[in-house]
Amino acid sequence: MFRSILIIGVLLACTAASWGQNVKSAYRLRVEDILRVQVYGKPELTTEGPVSQDGSFTASFLDPVPAEGKTVKELIAALTTLYADKVRLREPLVSVVIIKFREMRATVGGYVQRPSTYPIRQGDTIISLLNQGGGAVP
Repeated sequence: MFRSILIIGVLLACTAASWGQNVKSAYRLRVEDILRVQVYGKPELTTEGPVSQDGSFTASFLDPVPAEGKTVKELIAALTTLYADKVRLREPLVSVVIIKFREMRATVGGYVQRPSTYPIRQGDTIISLLNQGGGAVP
């Protein structure tokens, strides 16, 4: 049981380290982030949706655009170019807003009653994740 708890602790520490890294540098879009794209003066081009499993985002009147791994600023630049070239908009003003970030998850396994993957909420600890898994097997 101690070994399972130790493994979970190491995984959570790695996850926390990656969260801290995102705070220091510009956030890079990930699969399942939900975005809202708007073009000033063109409400018909407003699009909301997730970054798909293949890492692309489909904006109105455009083919899927690679989004995963890009910053919001990089995606705005790509969409601005595409709307100018493909849709023939003159100097489009594009905005991209992240409506919802991808849900972070932790896998609880080993000697627990309900091994599975659980969402991580703010304030969760190793013990609270073990409790979600039903606690240690007697």
